[in-house]
Amino acid sequence: MAKKAPIRVIVINPKNETITEQTVTPTFQEYYKIMECEIIEAARPPLAGGHFLWVDENGWAKPAHELHTFIMKGYQSSLVGTAIMVRGTAGQAECNLTLDYVKSIVKFT
Repeated sequence: MAKKAPIRVIVINPKNETITEQTVTPTFQEYYKIMECEIIEAARPPLAGGHFLWVDENGWAKPAHELHTFIMKGYQSSLVGTAIMVRGTAGQAECNLTLDYVKSIVKFT
């Protein structure tokens, strides 16, 4: 099996209240490490170009002191835990939104 080429992603970390760019290999194992979780699910924000977030599927089941949340423009509820913004149907395409744009649509809660 051919090794996957690294892609640019945007990482939203509500615990540290940071939004950063990273270059990663687009695998679930890599995403799990960044997000510090064991299972992820796709949350599709209404963003152009097929962008969406990988989020911690069990995020809301964590103890209250571990709940770090944010809201994103277009969502009706908060998202919990570190999220990774990617693009494509399988989430393996590079995010091509600017960091400034993503910062403008995210608010830490």
